[in-house]
Amino acid sequence: MGSSISKKIKEVSSSGSNTHNVEGNLPLLKGSPRQDSGNFASKNKLLALVVDDNRVNRRILGMFLSKLGVDSQEAENGQQAVDIFLSGASFDIIFMDREMPVMDGLKTTKMLRSMGVRTKIIEVSANNEKEEIAEFMASGINEFHTKPLDSVKLATIIQGIDGSYF
Repeated sequence: MGSSISKKIKEVSSSGSNTHNVEGNLPLLKGSPRQDSGNFASKNKLLALVVDDNRVNRRILGMFLSKLGVDSQEAENGQQAVDIFLSGASFDIIFMDREMPVMDGLKTTKMLRSMGVRTKIIEVSANNEKEEIAEFMASGINEFHTKPLDSVKLATIIQGIDGSYF
């Protein structure tokens, strides 16, 4: 189990991916949301929803997830995330930014929980103040991680979703 995680992390790390800020245009890639609400199994790919108003952050996280074998779909604000769930989609994990236009991560988390969404929600924020973390935990998130997520943290999070995934 540990060696397969290490192998995936090494693959991601050795591809020369360091965290860099780059300006530019990337083609829009959309994942296919899962329409069933059944439990996932390790033989199936995991599906993540990445909710962040910063396109570069979404793409980098999506790239890391892809290299770990996880499919992802993007939402640029909380309202889009809520709408995706209202359309019947389901996910194995949600990565949620806090500060976003239209609907922030805190309100989005509360709304999703009030809709009965039990998917694991990970807050990913540059701000790591104890008050913010406590407020988010009270809203229904499962974990908090400081940006940027590196490949080791991400692999650990994914392993926590499905211990037999790697």
